This record gives sequence, structure tokens and C-alpha cells, in this order.
Amino acid sequence: MKKLFLLLIIILSLFGCDNNIYYWEFKCGYEEFSQIKIVEMIDYLDYREIQEIDLSLAEDVYTDIVSIEMKRYGPNLSSPSEKCFLIVFENGEYDIISKTESMHFKYHDEDILGYNSWLYCDKNEFDELINKYLTNK
Repeated sequence: MKKLFLLLIIILSLFGCDNNIYYWEFKCGYEEFSQIKIVEMIDYLDYREIQEIDLSLAEDVYTDIVSIEMKRYGPNLSSPSEKCFLIVFENGEYDIISKTESMHFKYHDEDILGYNSWLYCDKNEFDELINKYLTNK
């Protein structure tokens, strides 16, 4: 019984939501953006392009994304959904920034693999940010 209780405490501490504030951390600077797009997620890795954003706005997009307050969720893993930012870097790696489960996609040998963040942000704040760049044509 003691072991079961200890296991439950460990699981809750690892996967429970916390109230800490997190921010998206790009692995590259905005100077290394090669494409910025707003996409609509169809499935886990399948999306439809809505709009490409001019690279002259890269610094603004970067600053806006890294300023969004995020929190951790758990234990049920989610995936990016609805409208998202797709940021492609010069080396071919990319990030999908979503209101739930933003992801880094990095090369591992010959394959590109997704790395989960376990982060989510306020839906209204994220939608406002997406709409800011949808109307900026």
C-alpha cells in the first residue's frame, strides 16, 4: 500500500498541471526564419496553408510568440489543432506554435521528429495573435 501511494505521488508530480508560467523558446533566432505561415491543422502532422507571412515581419512574429504566457497540461497528450503558426528555419527544421501542444520538429539522423512541449495558452489570446497576422496582408 505504501508503494502504491508513493507511485501515485510521483505520477501526480510528473504529469499534473502546474501554475507556473512558461514561454515558447525558439531554438533559432528570427534571423534564421525561412518561412512563416498560418496553417489550419487537419490531423496530427497534416495541415492546410491559410496564409504566408512576409519575412519582414519575422522579428514581430518572434516577439509576439515568445511573449505569450503558457502553462503545462497533463497527463493526456494532445496535438496542435486549429489555426497555428508554422515557422520554418533555414536548416529545414520547424516549429508549430498552437494554442495547445506547440511542437519543435528537429532532425535526428535522416528523419525529422516532433518533440512535445506539454504547453497550452489562453485560447482568446492566441486567436487574437493569429488574427493580427491574418489581417496584416
